[in-house]
Amino acid sequence: MALIQPSLSSSLRQAKTLVHTLFKLLSATSAKAHSWVSDSALRTWLKQRRSS
Repeated sequence: MALIQPSLSSSLRQAKTLVHTLFKLLSATSAKAHSWVSDSALRTWLKQRRSS
């Protein structure tokens, strides 16, 4: 059991790091997508305001 313990904790740490990295990547991507969507929506709205 003493031999398994270190490898288990290290793989747990690796899994935590992986999840953390994925989460950061996902949040950054969603933030970019959100700003892009709101930006394009704002542009569309401005175009409609100008044309009317």
